[in-house]
Amino acid sequence: MGVLVAGANAAPQDIVLIDGKTKPRIIVSPLGTASEKYAAKELAAYLQKISGQEIVAEESETVPTGASLIIVGHHPANADLQPEKMGAEESVVDVRAGRVRIVGGKEPAMKLPNGEEWVQDRGTLYGVYELLDKLGVRWYRPDPWGEYVPQMREIKLAVGQLHSKPSFRYRWSISGYTYWKDDTPETGEWARLWATRNRLNTMTYTKPELGGYRAIMMRHIYSTLFPADKYFAEHPEYYALIDGERRKNGQLCLSNPDVQRLTVEKILAFAKQNPNYESYSLEPDDHDRWCQCEGCRAMDDPNLKSIFGEATIEWTRPLGDIESSNRVALFGKKVAEDVYKVNKDLKIMWLAYATHTEPPVQITSMPSNVRVIPAAFSSAFSDPQNSYSDYSRGLYDPESKPNQNFLRVMKGWGKLSPLLTREYWGSIAWMGPTPLVATMQDRLKAYRDLKTEGFYNEVNTQWGPQTIDHYFMTRLAWNPDLDVEKEFDLFCKNYYGPAYKPMKEYHTMLEKAAHSGIPHYSYGIHTYKIFTPPIVKRMGELIAEAKGLIGDKEPYARRFNGTWAGYQYVRLVMPYYDELAKGNKLEAAKHWERGNKFVLSYKGGEVFNNGVPFRSLQFFGNYNLNIPAAIQKQAKDAVAEEPLPAY
Repeated sequence: MGVLVAGANAAPQDIVLIDGKTKPRIIVSPLGTASEKYAAKELAAYLQKISGQEIVAEESETVPTGASLIIVGHHPANADLQPEKMGAEESVVDVRAGRVRIVGGKEPAMKLPNGEEWVQDRGTLYGVYELLDKLGVRWYRPDPWGEYVPQMREIKLAVGQLHSKPSFRYRWSISGYTYWKDDTPETGEWARLWATRNRLNTMTYTKPELGGYRAIMMRHIYSTLFPADKYFAEHPEYYALIDGERRKNGQLCLSNPDVQRLTVEKILAFAKQNPNYESYSLEPDDHDRWCQCEGCRAMDDPNLKSIFGEATIEWTRPLGDIESSNRVALFGKKVAEDVYKVNKDLKIMWLAYATHTEPPVQITSMPSNVRVIPAAFSSAFSDPQNSYSDYSRGLYDPESKPNQNFLRVMKGWGKLSPLLTREYWGSIAWMGPTPLVATMQDRLKAYRDLKTEGFYNEVNTQWGPQTIDHYFMTRLAWNPDLDVEKEFDLFCKNYYGPAYKPMKEYHTMLEKAAHSGIPHYSYGIHTYKIFTPPIVKRMGELIAEAKGLIGDKEPYARRFNGTWAGYQYVRLVMPYYDELAKGNKLEAAKHWERGNKFVLSYKGGEVFNNGVPFRSLQFFGNYNLNIPAAIQKQAKDAVAEEPLPAY
């Protein structure tokens, strides 16, 4: 079904939804769910914003006659659309003369042990967002000034039906405005609503009126299952034997039958208290201090080697260059089998990550309740050129060794278990622009072809420089076949207004640079390399042109300020790499501290995610590894009084 907005272009079969004489009545059943009633309010609010006419949502079990109607949700008048046969995120918009009907699927509500109601009820809400999307409404970022609403005196809809459903079951990424300790109740609410409107659906922590969310546990879990302060004194045998000594800071002893038994008991107890959770994590802790006992070593295959050799930058490896994926998989398989005997619904998940990335060779099958999640990052800091992900090339590119590695991992684990995948389209190592739109589309098409059930995108939300990437991630997660060229053009028009032309050239240039063959990797590792002197020079010219066109026009000036800040970050930090290559550590450190000072000058997460985790996470990929602490302090003192770039 198409949507037309200009009467002059309307086809004879199109209906008038709104014009100077006509406006619809929106009807929702008083017995409707909280999400259906919220969907009706959202539709009324945005049709009013678009048309300027007052539009309200009414609750009625009957259907008024002689009026232009929009009937929302599981109303008796929508019964023939058979919403009971739709998935919880599937919807239909049905347009007929005098009547528009919007309804979607839902799952039965669940009462949790704590008395709360748990829902999966987004179908109708997504149907409303699908219609608003066709009318041109966009939510580019969570702030109130981050939305775009077209202004129309007349809205016409083509007669017919529009069906919609997602490409992936799990679409998991942004669930907060900034780092969770820095989020305020207001910004957190913005982010949850933005995630819902853009149809992210996993761990968004949304209330029933937003249709709930899919609850997944996926985190490093071993030390949480067996906290050392509770178990180590009496049961050191639960923990890794390293160089003849049981270590409380090691991984678990996975061959220990009591560890296996207690893990099953703990998982079943969790599932009983949290029946809404679809999975439980069995991901090892984030280090490589593996047990050397005879039983655990027997779980390994000595011929399965890690591609990273015997050491990583953060820890030693008691197993040398042997992959630990066999023992992780054997432990996970045993636990999953025993869980399944009692609870057939709960999935057991772990990552293919770090030194348990390679597909195991001692296992030919997994229980049906296992899900493995290959991680594109997988220790890319150690040896990025020999890692599992290169964002400068397509995933299927035969010339990209990292991407061929990742395909091999995906296919290998995919023979054993259904998959999700874990991506890193948000930087820890780089806070400037991360032009990844083409990469995201390429990856998500490939993941759909590989029949993954969904993905988790680990992201630090640099809303200023990276809004375009955050936004396109949500669009492509719903539909990897999105017409990116069309949506890209629309983004630049809507987001930058009078600066559309220079900003489209700006983003297009960065996309081409990011995919021109200069290798760069997950988490922003080596992203700086795409910002060559000619690129940075042209960025500055386009930024200056756009700034002159926008002036103080709102909301464009506030949006553009974040993009401008991303350019300034690039300009300030890039000389660091040049000076470091020359061995000038103090001069290099000064440049880094200028960038650091600039980033910290912003507050509240609107431009940079620069709060609690900033020093420990954002710059650890380069600065702290290359510059001694004494030189860092000297550099910081030297630039302390320098003025900041002024917008």
